[in-house]
This record gives sequence, structure tokens and C-alpha cells, in this order.
Amino acid sequence: MKMFKKIIGLPEEVILYFLSAAIVTGALFTLYAVTEQNYRLSANDPQIQVAEDITSAIADGLDPQAIQLSEKIDMTKSLSAFIIIYDKDGKPITSSGYLDNEIPVPPKGVLDYTAEHGEDRVTWKPTSGTRIAAIIRSYEGGSVLVGRSLREVESRIRSASIMIGISWIISLALLTALAILKMKKQNRPAVEGTDNS
Repeated sequence: MKMFKKIIGLPEEVILYFLSAAIVTGALFTLYAVTEQNYRLSANDPQIQVAEDITSAIADGLDPQAIQLSEKIDMTKSLSAFIIIYDKDGKPITSSGYLDNEIPVPPKGVLDYTAEHGEDRVTWKPTSGTRIAAIIRSYEGGSVLVGRSLREVESRIRSASIMIGISWIISLALLTALAILKMKKQNRPAVEGTDNS
């Protein structure tokens, strides 16, 4: 610490304050990053299973043209998972997910990537106010997209970020108060004793 004090030219208390603040900031930032990733990645879990089940059934001989999805899910309002099956040209075959009463199609690059690599996991933004956690898996002759809205997940992420932000502010306020008290204590002049003899 004395070496840092000599190099930086700041009092030891100031150096300790900034080091402590950096550690607290780094720890809380890491906590936020882990929390955000955990929420976001867990949003894919139901879709992964459904997409794998459908593509496995197709691989076992199920005709995609024979799949009937009677449920109609509004992607902008519902939190339910939906399914869209595309042919090799990216044209919808059947769907339970709709956007303005039409079946949406993800960007061509996403379907091309899926066809080449077998699977893609993306945050799909079909409209400015709609974000979808989408899993796309390929099958011989097309691809299957299973998705669901991220609205509730992103609400939880916002709540977590607010709590972590408040914790950061309180932590820095406490560190600042402690640093000020310590500096005042060290700068307080010594009180000379009185001789009563």
C-alpha cells in the first residue's frame, strides 16, 4: 500500500476507498451479468424440448405437411410458446403463432444458418415492441421454430437490475461515509493532557 501511495501520490485512505469501490462495483456487475444470463438462457428451456421433439418426429417419418396446429397464439400478447414450421424455402407450412393475423418469418440469414448448423438460438424481434426467445432447428426439407415472448423474463431482469443498482448506491454511500469518518478521525488534533500538580 505504501508503494501505491508513493506512486499515485494520494493518501492511503483515498486509495483504499477507490479499491473498495472498484471491488464492490465489480462484484455487483458480475452478479447482474450472471442474473441476466440465467434469466435469458432459462427462457429457452421449454422451446428446446418442443423443437427437439418435433424435429425428431419428422426424422422418424412424420410428414411436416400433416402437422396441424389448431391453436392461434398472438405473439404480441401471449406468453405461451408457439410453433412455426417452414419448408426449405422459408415459407410457413403451419403455425400456432401469429403476428397481426399473419405467420411471421425470421430473417433469411437465421434460417440459412440453421440449415447449415442444425440449430440456432436467437432473440427475435419481429416488431419494435415484441421480443421472442426463439429456438430454430432444421430438418430435412425445412426448419422448426419454437418461441415465446420475453416480456415476463425482461420484467424480472429489470427488477433485478434495480435491486442491484440500489445495493451498489448504498454500498458506495457506506464506503464514502466510512472513509470520511476515518479521515476526520486521523486529522483530529491531539488533546494535550493537563498537569494538576
